[in-house]
Amino acid sequence: MVLQVPGLYGPRQSLPLLVRPLPGESTGSFVNRLAQANGLGLADFLQRVGQGMGSSSTDPARVEKYPQCTEMYVNGPGLEYLAVLAGTPAAVLQRALPGLATRHRLPGDGDAVWKWPWQPSEGHLVRYCTRCAEARGVREPSWWLMSDSWRVCARHGRWCDDSRTEPLDGLSLKELPEVVDAHLDRARLHKQFGRSGGGAVR
Repeated sequence: MVLQVPGLYGPRQSLPLLVRPLPGESTGSFVNRLAQANGLGLADFLQRVGQGMGSSSTDPARVEKYPQCTEMYVNGPGLEYLAVLAGTPAAVLQRALPGLATRHRLPGDGDAVWKWPWQPSEGHLVRYCTRCAEARGVREPSWWLMSDSWRVCARHGRWCDDSRTEPLDGLSLKELPEVVDAHLDRARLHKQFGRSGGGAVR
């Protein structure tokens, strides 16, 4: 897939092998998967996205080693470069990846830049439910960017959180159905009353 060229020196076409973003996935998780699918180290991939900002962006090897701790942010041109490489319109990436929301956009509309701090500027990186990911054809580790440090997958009865240790597959809630029920009640209240309803079941 060839998309519109975002700039004179930016990427002109998508990478050969494309991956689809998972709903709610962190930008760092998606970028790692896209790079790996094309046999690229993170440093090689990032050269195609723009210039790194800040000291945390100067060591892609460490970022690549600890994707569960870091999140990627871009400015406007960086988002366009990333969209070209991913073969996906920028608006589609923004809908899927919360780290690309406008409020997280880096300043500057000139050169494409990216930043990869050691902690997300907002929210928590929570291990994606492996069964949800596999249902979408994703076999490698992936992470959500969440407002809470945990998530209950009601569909598969798994407790997923931001733990940096095993088990990375999440904890089974098979013997704790009340946890899933409480989560569904909380989700219904949140949908009905907004944030104030979401905290009513805590």
